[in-house]
Amino acid sequence: MAVERQSISPVGALLLLALGNPCLAMTLDEQFANLATCGIENVYLDPNDHQPQGEYFVERQLQPCELDEAARYCIDDTYQGLAVRAVLIPYSGPFSVHALYLKDSVASVRRRLGRTFFGDGRQRPLLSVDRQHPGGSVLYCDPQSQ
Repeated sequence: MAVERQSISPVGALLLLALGNPCLAMTLDEQFANLATCGIENVYLDPNDHQPQGEYFVERQLQPCELDEAARYCIDDTYQGLAVRAVLIPYSGPFSVHALYLKDSVASVRRRLGRTFFGDGRQRPLLSVDRQHPGGSVLYCDPQSQ
């Protein structure tokens, strides 16, 4: 018995693709829109169910690649045109460090974001060398830092 092949129109293929893998609406740039002023709100790990809060994380159903005092999510994305290797978000509570682990060097990040973007880690993010990934950097906010 011969199997009859059915073809699908390009519009039908797009519809199936859209239904099978819905578009992700929240970008990393949007989720961390207030990073320049360390005004990151509602992005944390719930201490009760260990689920992330923050639309970017929820939409993608991300699971942490490391979990300790905070959750580190290994991703392959961009922030302000910079390649992001991982994102660190805190549990809801007093520990409130948010960090982006970038593939770009400190010098490249400074050139891309401009000097006014950086500060003390409380009101403007700190930028440091990523010691675990040579050539990379870490951009982070820690409102509780002294």
